[in-house]
Amino acid sequence: IFIFAVYGLLFAYLIFTYVMQGIALQTIAKRRGIDHPWLAWVPYGVNWILGAIASEYDLKNGIKRRWDKVLLTISVIIAAFEVLSYVAMFIGIIWIAMNMNGYMSEEDVLLFTMFMYIALIPSILLLSVFSTLATICVFKIFESTVPEKALIYFLIYLLVPFAAPICLFACRNKGYEVMSED
Repeated sequence: IFIFAVYGLLFAYLIFTYVMQGIALQTIAKRRGIDHPWLAWVPYGVNWILGAIASEYDLKNGIKRRWDKVLLTISVIIAAFEVLSYVAMFIGIIWIAMNMNGYMSEEDVLLFTMFMYIALIPSILLLSVFSTLATICVFKIFESTVPEKALIYFLIYLLVPFAAPICLFACRNKGYEVMSED
């Protein structure tokens, strides 16, 4: 029962985080005039929206950066590396099972294990780059919505995991709004 309770709480937290972040990013994207703000609810679309909000803020300050394209591209590449890693692991396990014949040399086991770890290195490096860039984009959101409290919101976002979606949600209706020219 305890394990089900823990998983239930974890699932509730994940749903809560997803909804709070989706509402926050969609609202900010609408206020900034970003196309397709509903992408805040789509798994890879959220990376594009996060980058688009940061790109729009940079553009307002005279800086041309395409955070949206960079974050989306890196996240898709990470997903491709992960899929390839799982496929390689699956093929390796099948190869080991078919070639064991009751005995597998230590060299083969070591070679397979080393290959799996080496195959993960590009994914881990890209994930580090992605996390750093996404964190910069989140700071830009706080800077553009609550400039006087941006650092405080950002530190809470980073240091208190349960408060991260609440910080974004609290900023959703603050900051400047871009008026459409329709």
